[in-house]
Amino acid sequence: MNQNVKQRPTGAKRKRRLPLYSLVLIGCLAAVGLFAGLSARYVHLHSDTDAALAQHFYFTSDVLGTPVAGGGVSSDNTYTLRAGVDQIDIVLYNTADDLRTSEVDIDYTVTIVDAEGNAVAGQGAQSGTITVADGQAAVSFKGLASGTYTVTANATKPYTATLVGQFTVVAETQGLSYAVTDGGEYIIVTVSSAGEGGTVTLKWDSAKLIPDETNSVLRNASGSVDITLDKYSSGTYRFFKQTSDTYNTSKTAITGTEVTIGG
Repeated sequence: MNQNVKQRPTGAKRKRRLPLYSLVLIGCLAAVGLFAGLSARYVHLHSDTDAALAQHFYFTSDVLGTPVAGGGVSSDNTYTLRAGVDQIDIVLYNTADDLRTSEVDIDYTVTIVDAEGNAVAGQGAQSGTITVADGQAAVSFKGLASGTYTVTANATKPYTATLVGQFTVVAETQGLSYAVTDGGEYIIVTVSSAGEGGTVTLKWDSAKLIPDETNSVLRNASGSVDITLDKYSSGTYRFFKQTSDTYNTSKTAITGTEVTIGG
């Protein structure tokens, strides 16, 4: 037998070498894993940075509020103005409360429409900016006819938000009115003005009624007295009866700016 023939190792002594292409594949997979890890870490850091850059934003009002579902107006933001008032005043704020304030200037636009959703003649959109320093802005719509109006305030920059409110303007009432209460030994007369304030003359029959002079307006008055009423105000006056008759409301009358108290 030829003693020079080499035999391959067997058992534990046998070692196998990986082919070159396997080593290249493993290296590529390791590189991909490393890149994926770095990419995920970059995205995470980038997201955290974006969140840190977000600034506080609040858009509120003294009379407007957030629309209800479907775009309607909450009852909390629905108002009927006093008769004769033809102006809607609104204040916009960049705060939610004393502790929460916007960190950015807010651009806004405020519009008004009538009950049918139509633009109101002579009442165009009003735009402006609530600065961080000022903290608020005032908007007014003046000279409105009687009717119902919806006011919408839109924040347009840097973020968007909407506030709404509904207002009813009541027509001014003209003239005077009175009410009388019979207290047995006396009567109480209340005279009220509407859209016409000014001087009103109060008259009575001195043979039947004696004015209560604890009221300075009636002191030393005999038969008549002039009183001054502002618009939408009233005055109350007491008269003692000279007779035991029950007061007859139908005998009191108003003529122009004169109120004559019957008996």
